[in-house]
Amino acid sequence: MSLTTCTFPSFLKYAEICPIHKKGNNLDVSNYRPISILLSMSKLFEKEIVSQFLASIYLGLDNDIVVKLFSYV
Repeated sequence: MSLTTCTFPSFLKYAEICPIHKKGNNLDVSNYRPISILLSMSKLFEKEIVSQFLASIYLGLDNDIVVKLFSYV
């Protein structure tokens, strides 16, 4: 449904943020980096969008995109 309407479902936009320690003092907040843990359904949806996009480019279904991609070369 959202592939035809070109929208990303809002329930797939949620992620759990997990702080991962880089180096240095454990008590200093700046020594942590955030890691987003996404839903697996979100990643599958993203892969499907990319595969359809690349298929349309390589198969020449959307010549406007091909022209726009190579117009900056």
